[in-house]
Amino acid sequence: MSFDLVANVVIAGVLTGLVYGLMALGLSVIFGVVRVVNFAHGEMMTIAMYAATVLFAALKLDPHHARARANHRAMARELERIGAQMALAGKPSFACARARRAVEKAICANRELADLDREIFVANARVIREAQGRRDGTREARALQREQDEFIARRNAEFGHAGYDLCDSTHCQLLHWHGVPQRRNAAHAAALHTAGETLWFQNRRALAYFNKDCGGHSASIADVWPRSPSLAYLSAHADTYCARTPSQQWSSDLSRSDLTAALARRGLAAPGWQHLSVDRRSGEGRVVTLRADRTTITAEDFRIAVGEALGWNRVQSNWFEVAERGDRFLFHGRGSGHGLGLCQKGAAAMGALGRSSAEILAQYFPGAYAADEATGKRWNQLTGEGFVLESLDPADAAFLPDLARARSEASQRSGLHARTPLRIRAFATTSAFRNATLAPGWVAAFTEGDWIATQPLRTLAQRKLLAATIRHEFLHVLVESEAGPATPLWLREGLVEFWSLDPAQQITLRRQRPNLPLDELEAALMHPSSEGESNRAHLEAGLRASQLLDHFGHDQVGRWLHSSIPASALAWLKAQ
Repeated sequence: MSFDLVANVVIAGVLTGLVYGLMALGLSVIFGVVRVVNFAHGEMMTIAMYAATVLFAALKLDPHHARARANHRAMARELERIGAQMALAGKPSFACARARRAVEKAICANRELADLDREIFVANARVIREAQGRRDGTREARALQREQDEFIARRNAEFGHAGYDLCDSTHCQLLHWHGVPQRRNAAHAAALHTAGETLWFQNRRALAYFNKDCGGHSASIADVWPRSPSLAYLSAHADTYCARTPSQQWSSDLSRSDLTAALARRGLAAPGWQHLSVDRRSGEGRVVTLRADRTTITAEDFRIAVGEALGWNRVQSNWFEVAERGDRFLFHGRGSGHGLGLCQKGAAAMGALGRSSAEILAQYFPGAYAADEATGKRWNQLTGEGFVLESLDPADAAFLPDLARARSEASQRSGLHARTPLRIRAFATTSAFRNATLAPGWVAAFTEGDWIATQPLRTLAQRKLLAATIRHEFLHVLVESEAGPATPLWLREGLVEFWSLDPAQQITLRRQRPNLPLDELEAALMHPSSEGESNRAHLEAGLRASQLLDHFGHDQVGRWLHSSIPASALAWLKAQ
């Protein structure tokens, strides 16, 4: 049930109370002030009720209509939901009284974390419940539950840290980009442009391993895990891009006692061994297995064991030499990581040379390709005038004229022009759109930078939302491309909202009066609690933008879009 319905019910209740108050006030005035005994007061109220009944009949207003009953039921459910939310606020999905792990205690101590934990639990339960409602649902639901349980068990086993959900390895790495925001922004844009994609090979999802520095030659999967079946796209080959600059050299001096404890902790070798040596190498020289006396240990298991126990900078790769010096072992090697899959150093060199993402993937995963994460289908590139449409459905080419018209209208209304072609990714389903963008279900499209994501174009066209939605998103791209870092959100959203309206709608908007102060408007746009609140905030922003355009002119507001609105203009706007 929407916020508007709740508001209507509350208003109706207030009006009913006012009616009874009016009756009491009338009696007080007649008897207490005028000193007139009015025995017909009740009869007059009765006549008014009959008049209302006749009016309802004449206008054919039926309070027992199916839609009215549905609204009453929806209101009851909404009130029940709100009550349940209030009762569960700040409580996680588990009983805090039985919390034992440190992470559970931390969740119980933080209301926001507790709410997040409960929401994740509810979302998982809903997915399983929906699966049970489909054909063969019980089997699918059990498979989903089993998959989740196995993932959690595997994750906990791999971390090897009792009582924690985070570790200090690549499982849980947090990139700081060394304080360079441009690198973070570029990575963010790349993640957006590949939203909804995973790596595939021969219609199956591929294993997208990566390493920091392969040392000039990538490893095969058998070089890292000798018992694994070979995979064509994870083969050993020279990496000329990584070899353009010298690989990282490293050395380490480890005691026998430290190594003994590290290997025993992982169950790789029992204490008491005396000698450690290389057992087998790959063709390019990378260590595949070692021997601790008669016990064979893979180089990858050895590196992980040492990293967990002694630090990840001690044995940094699987490409090394080892020499025994009394009770100590000297290691010298090059590169960083296992060397399997994408080499970050080589990929960075390819990017600096202008190579595309497809060329980089072809270098490190030969024969694999990026495709839709749900179906494995490749995205079609459909070129339009000033934009590129990415779609899984070739039939979406029929919408290219509609998109071109919306693109032209956006430039005409705003007077702004894009410097490069815009990109539109039309997802095949609403759920795929939501998963990729994290947008709520009532959002038809999502825009960031020059990238636009939409719900299925056919769905938008059937609901007669295609032209307005795409024009609105094109306007978002044009406005954001001109906006400066100090430009407030309400101005950016307001210009888009005003220019999205038809001339008649703009006239209607101009007649309204503002209801929200600018700071409250900014907050309502950033964190709307419902679709209704979001729509009202955007209309309010459109009204504010129209006031600036009408009073100061298009060119002046355009200059403020680049820089910021001066205090004098803000003071004028607040006085309206």
